[in-house]
Amino acid sequence: MGQGAQRRLALEGVVVQGKGDEDQWRVQFQDLVLNIYGQDLETAAATLAPCSSTTGPAGHPVPELFLEVSDDADPRACSAVSEINAILGERPLPLGEVLRLFRRLLANPEGERTSVDDSEHSDFGSENDDVDFLQVEDVDVEEEAERLQVQEAFVMPSSGCDEELEAAMDRIVDAFADGSGITSLELAAQIVRHCAWDDAEALRRWHSGAAELREEAGGGVELSVKGPGKVAAWRCGICFEDFPDPSVGISLTCGHRFCIPCWRQTLKTMVRERKILEITCAQPECNVIVNKETYDLLDMKAAAASYRRAMLQSFLESSSVVQCPGCSRRVPLGPIRPDVGCRHCGRRFCSLCFGGFHSPLNCAEHRMWTKMMEETKKSTLTKR
Repeated sequence: MGQGAQRRLALEGVVVQGKGDEDQWRVQFQDLVLNIYGQDLETAAATLAPCSSTTGPAGHPVPELFLEVSDDADPRACSAVSEINAILGERPLPLGEVLRLFRRLLANPEGERTSVDDSEHSDFGSENDDVDFLQVEDVDVEEEAERLQVQEAFVMPSSGCDEELEAAMDRIVDAFADGSGITSLELAAQIVRHCAWDDAEALRRWHSGAAELREEAGGGVELSVKGPGKVAAWRCGICFEDFPDPSVGISLTCGHRFCIPCWRQTLKTMVRERKILEITCAQPECNVIVNKETYDLLDMKAAAASYRRAMLQSFLESSSVVQCPGCSRRVPLGPIRPDVGCRHCGRRFCSLCFGGFHSPLNCAEHRMWTKMMEETKKSTLTKR
């Protein structure tokens, strides 16, 4: 791909603007421009679907990656890139997982997840160099156990089954629909998917410009699909047959109305030729997306089921779902992020660093604490 060329990757909102020398990509992502360094990036980007931590697409080894953002970027973006590079220094991650992790870090900065006063955890050695950290054994065991039980109660565990993942997707759509006032859940799902399955971001954009967001998401100018009903005399734009009033037809939110037989035949052809989530209105140059509501009105059950499966797959590839490091099941993030629990294998972990459950410490603090405890343990063993 030459300089200046652009192509959109499988992960929503990711556009490769160009490829420089020495295995470098310039990627537009989350309104930012990232420089991604690594070998064989074309292979790494062949698919962005979740894969194992050691192999990428088609079983290829995961390349070593390094991210860079401009110095004048948002502080949260700089912090997220630093955190990701620290994790990549410990273990390789597939490109798709790196981008999803970056998205999660921007949405859930680590500094917001803990209510502990910064003064208690920053500068561990500034005034406490003489503290004997082996005194950790004196912690009240019952109090610590109670704290862990409280923390565990706030972690929404998941078994990773399709039904539970689908329910998690529906909860996100419902939350956006309630906040926006949209009555069509299918249109709400379109908009949330366009916003990378982030209902908070979707609501923010909706309240700042509903019409613009609806159009970007392929939702047209109206709020719902219009089914069969009485309308003025009209002509079908496909078969060009005139229909007197009353007549039967279906129009999307764009208002383009076609007779039901033409709709069915046209959509059957489109389903075979395109990805079902990208099928648009039969009117030339119209970008309004055909969603499940239309397939239901046309009684196209197979197409409706395919659309639903494709939406679920899109959700599974979003940053709202992570892969359990214990059993590799896909686990939806709960309301208390980034802490996650997997009911299938019983593992509790952090969805950012994929290490053990370490709330209320953020990942950087946890690494510092772990390193400090290891050094203290080694020092103690040496003295003995």
